[in-house]
Amino acid sequence: MKRAAVTVFILLASWCGDFALAANSFTGIGQAVIIESDEASAGEIAQRAARSQALNQAMDSYVAAGQVDRHQYNLKKGEILRVGQNFITGERVISRDVQGSLFQVSLEIEVDMDALGRALGLRGLATREQLERKRRDKPTAVVIVAEEINGALNSFPYSVKVIQERLLDQEYPLIDKTSASRAAKNDQAVPAVLNHDLGSARAVALQFDAGLMITGRAVVQKSAIQAGGMQSFGANVVLSAIAPDTGRVLASSSAAGSYPHVNAITGSRLAVEEATAKAIDQLLLKIEQQAHDLGTPLRLTISDINFQQLAILKKILQKEFPQVASIDTRGFAGDIARLDVELAGSTVEFSEALALKDFGGFRLKVLSQSNEKLDVVLVTSHS
Repeated sequence: MKRAAVTVFILLASWCGDFALAANSFTGIGQAVIIESDEASAGEIAQRAARSQALNQAMDSYVAAGQVDRHQYNLKKGEILRVGQNFITGERVISRDVQGSLFQVSLEIEVDMDALGRALGLRGLATREQLERKRRDKPTAVVIVAEEINGALNSFPYSVKVIQERLLDQEYPLIDKTSASRAAKNDQAVPAVLNHDLGSARAVALQFDAGLMITGRAVVQKSAIQAGGMQSFGANVVLSAIAPDTGRVLASSSAAGSYPHVNAITGSRLAVEEATAKAIDQLLLKIEQQAHDLGTPLRLTISDINFQQLAILKKILQKEFPQVASIDTRGFAGDIARLDVELAGSTVEFSEALALKDFGGFRLKVLSQSNEKLDVVLVTSHS
């Protein structure tokens, strides 16, 4: 009964900040009202308040340095505090004092700032440093757009040029398509887009070793409206950003444009360029907004594995791999397991760590790796 009475007064606990003693050390002071002489319960509440206050300082120092969205941070701060024990690597009580009806605790905690940073990033609170790292690691992009002008396929699409210029402005590396062989592969992809066969278009993008595919369709039509001897031309552009290795749609956009001109070729070009510029700007903005979420989805396929080995592997991945935020079994059949993994970091770093890890009785040999897909085979120690 005393315990229940004390918890009613949790809101009376006051938090007083202190400065960080070292790079990863933070102190906090918590107070709680002593109810019915129950000092033990009041001391426990005060210590929890001090711990939360110290962890709150750690988050504030980390986020302030990165200048992330403070409103979003304040909304999600409570969620981080609830799982705060995952980031605290050490704790030392500095003092415990009773002052009248108040119990006061001062303590110091050691915080794993890397783990805290990953947790913030996975909740869409990436800092400037993390965002810059993610921007530097932008995937190589390929543009596959089917463009029709008055019902005829345009072999040299104006829309592709506009998209490529915008991608270069955003510092995306682009596929070199100057060679005849690669141009032929691109010619295979355009009919696939026209036939709504994204699987074939993705296959072509993977042949380019692309990590990002901008695909879609641009249609230009001559209007029946004429004014002052000029013909009006209207264009509609629909674009999608797709991860070629998994087929995951990252973002999509659409826009329209129109232009009056006496020359049909010039009017068609200007109309489709206007619509394309609007559509690609919308698309890149949506992709940029996703950069604040550092979570990387990964489809992990493991061959030559039995169910017992899979259970062991999942536990090790969750416990010993800090890059792994979550892991779910997508399917298991025969000796092949398919996992959905959420990474707090890059696929490359995770793949390298996976290849070097001795799982005790077996290892994982990497067969292929791309931005969102990793194929490995289990190799036993005696094989």
